[in-house]
Amino acid sequence: MSLTSFGHNGEDLTGKTIMHRRSVPERALKPTAGVQIGSYVEAEGKALFELTKEKGMEGIIAKHKDSIYRPGKRTPDWLKIKARLQQEFVVGGITAPKGSRKHLGAVVLGAYTKGKLRHYGYAGSGFSEKGLKDAVDRMKPLFIDKMPVRQSS
Repeated sequence: MSLTSFGHNGEDLTGKTIMHRRSVPERALKPTAGVQIGSYVEAEGKALFELTKEKGMEGIIAKHKDSIYRPGKRTPDWLKIKARLQQEFVVGGITAPKGSRKHLGAVVLGAYTKGKLRHYGYAGSGFSEKGLKDAVDRMKPLFIDKMPVRQSS
């Protein structure tokens, strides 16, 4: 039995539901140490989410069981639901170093809110001197003249 990421024995699986697609490796793969097919829980999403929070896990993935695979497209059929209260930020710029600090003062943090990149503050602690230099060296090729993050008024 040959299995590829998009098909099985010549059958294109991209238009098949997730339940059909997951049945293929379930039939094709023999249980082996280190190889596992992810499990799922049907109709118990809220209870699973609560358990995930209790265990300190990151979160769950919720998928409509009739969803099909759409390469390169994000759809509301698959949701990442975080159990930990956290926020992902982008680095929208850096501030100049002050005092004895070299390389950079802080990174300017932004996040998307209602489709717009907004300013959310600064982060600068936790860097070693070498870490500051490495961060600036890695970011230099990405520098632009206009900061993409707008501060709130």
